[in-house]
Amino acid sequence: MRRKVFLILLLMLIVLMVSNFSLRGCIAIEEVNNVSAIPSNPTLEDNSSDVSVNNNTPQPQLSNIVVAAGGKEGIFILDVSNKSNPKIISSSNTAGWAEGVQVSGNYAHIADGGNGLVIVDITEPTNPRQVGHLDTDGYAWGVQVSGNYVYIADGGNGLVIVDITDPTNPELVTKMPLTALYGLDYID
Repeated sequence: MRRKVFLILLLMLIVLMVSNFSLRGCIAIEEVNNVSAIPSNPTLEDNSSDVSVNNNTPQPQLSNIVVAAGGKEGIFILDVSNKSNPKIISSSNTAGWAEGVQVSGNYAHIADGGNGLVIVDITEPTNPRQVGHLDTDGYAWGVQVSGNYVYIADGGNGLVIVDITDPTNPELVTKMPLTALYGLDYID
């Protein structure tokens, strides 16, 4: 009986692992509008994993903008003013693997895999610039922003909470060890 349960659990684990890898090509979006220097032939291949839209921006240049986590390519910034024909207007490479993104105000907060948290200023969507970074010591899979705090799903490192009062100097507040944390959502 124990052997049968073990084999069933092992089979379930294999199915979960296989389905996780097959979902890696999915795209997720964050909304931010302007056009100038477009990178040469940017593409959203099968490495985009998250998308974020900033619906509460008073900045007109950030309306109709989506920020997509593009895995090894970093982030892509898209103009979605024409919903049937979105366009990549810029990108920003990160040192890690952009797994998750959330836009808050003028900043894209990126869960950048083994590189931790990356903060990119998107005030000028056609010219994004990295302004902040914090190594989380784990593998940053997901990110949520609430006020001056970023909550990071940091894989085997658990939950990491970061103070972003100064986006150029994110500061670790605490780490909560968990067996594995790969996604999260902050509920106000």
